[in-house]
Amino acid sequence: MQIYRKQLVDIFTKVVLKNYSEHCLRHGIPENNHTFLNFLFTKNLLREVAVRHFTISTEFKKTYDKSKSTKTQTVRLLADKYNMTERAVWNIIKTRSK
Repeated sequence: MQIYRKQLVDIFTKVVLKNYSEHCLRHGIPENNHTFLNFLFTKNLLREVAVRHFTISTEFKKTYDKSKSTKTQTVRLLADKYNMTERAVWNIIKTRSK
């Protein structure tokens, strides 16, 4: 089963990178990390929910560690910043910390 998965990932990687290079040539854009992530997102290869969870989790750690705020204050700040409910932010933090 592991060999199959490795082959699948290798083929996926090869195809995505080829398509990305062709996309950059066709549209005259530079190949870099930023345009690659945008390419993945626009092709629906990166789910919006995954991006949201990663961003909220990372921002929470950075903001909470840097400030003298409580967790609740940090959650409120992020909920406001990203136009989300406080409950949604709490759920992301709890899910990502497991």
